Amino acid sequence: MLGVSLSVPLPLSRLDRGDLVQAEAEVTQALLAAQQTRLKAEADVRAAQLRFVAARDNLARYRSGVLADAQRVLDGMRLSYRHGAASLLELLSAQRSADQAWLAYLQAQADLATATVQLQLSVGQRPAL
Repeated sequence: MLGVSLSVPLPLSRLDRGDLVQAEAEVTQALLAAQQTRLKAEADVRAAQLRFVAARDNLARYRSGVLADAQRVLDGMRLSYRHGAASLLELLSAQRSADQAWLAYLQAQADLATATVQLQLSVGQRPAL
């Protein structure tokens, strides 16, 4: 009795493309994650820039008008008080309003400093304090 065996590799083994599909999916996933990170960074920069512009404009309003108006009202009330046309309560109320305007101005300066640092951080710069 004599037996012969023959083995031929079947090309069907190449039909298993699971590893290739998985690698393609991982590449696609990595590209999407990179795009998501880039878009988030752009959104963060835009938001920080908008906060910076709003804080800068707010501070400019205080410098250009609010403080001067509060001081004029206070000076007018002091003059009225000296001439007897206003009560001490009215003078103190005007002083309190002027003080609140100055406090708001200082808060606007602090907000601008915060927005500046946030903008610098969002674009990858070291904050200049």
